[in-house]
Amino acid sequence: MYKKWLDNPADMQTQSHKQLKPEDMQLWSQSLEKLLESKYGMRIFQAFLKSEFSDENIEFWLICEDYKKIQSSFRMNCEAKRIYEMYIQAEAPKEINIDQQTRELIRGNLTAPTKLCFEDAQRVVYTLMERDSYPRFLKLTADDVTEWAQSFEKLLSHKYGKAAFQVFLKSEFCEENMEFWLACEEFRNIQSPTKLSLRATSIYEEFIKSESPKEVNLDFYTKDAIIQNIQLPTHFCFVAAQKKIYNLMENSSYPRFIDSHIYRELHAATQREGKHFRT
Repeated sequence: MYKKWLDNPADMQTQSHKQLKPEDMQLWSQSLEKLLESKYGMRIFQAFLKSEFSDENIEFWLICEDYKKIQSSFRMNCEAKRIYEMYIQAEAPKEINIDQQTRELIRGNLTAPTKLCFEDAQRVVYTLMERDSYPRFLKLTADDVTEWAQSFEKLLSHKYGKAAFQVFLKSEFCEENMEFWLACEEFRNIQSPTKLSLRATSIYEEFIKSESPKEVNLDFYTKDAIIQNIQLPTHFCFVAAQKKIYNLMENSSYPRFIDSHIYRELHAATQREGKHFRT
């Protein structure tokens, strides 16, 4: 259920039509459990974790929730192995922070996995989010939200604002614009020439190439310039394209975000609390 929600922006769009109320968001400040029970709250929290480069924690927790619902023994075996390889084993693509004893226990359980195979690891990750990420998530003030309306630059300079904007773009099916802009920001900080070259190619394949999975809306001349630039990539390969996408978001998506119920209700919620979601 949770994974389906995270993968389906249409569900979130349906939720937005129901108008999220400030009272709903007040529940988020009561506990992490209440936050995760809210589909919209969970989506915002996931975007927040992504901005902190720790979204593997919520992904793992949600996948464990789905795993416990599996009925087929064969499917459970396959999924247990996949979860282990993706999140548990050393150097896994999305390795979570758990102790070696828990890691070894899971590895031993893989020979005959049960629904409780990842129970200890899931509890560790939940506690980590509850004690570390969740309190930071709640430190949103009315002044913060007010600043988002001052300029697009102010919005993107705030982690929570960036997360809320990503959620909004997801509901409009244009999140690739923000993802591309963030990828370009990351690209400009790469120091290794080898990594720079590899990342330039992957950005092109993911966002620029015609019919690519997350193709952004760029004119022929800008795309052609990128093709030439990535032959001998520099930190300025994507500057022109990034600026065009920034302007597109600033002039199109950003005004709609500020006028959306998402922004208005977040602002109302923090105003109602006085200072933070939770003081």
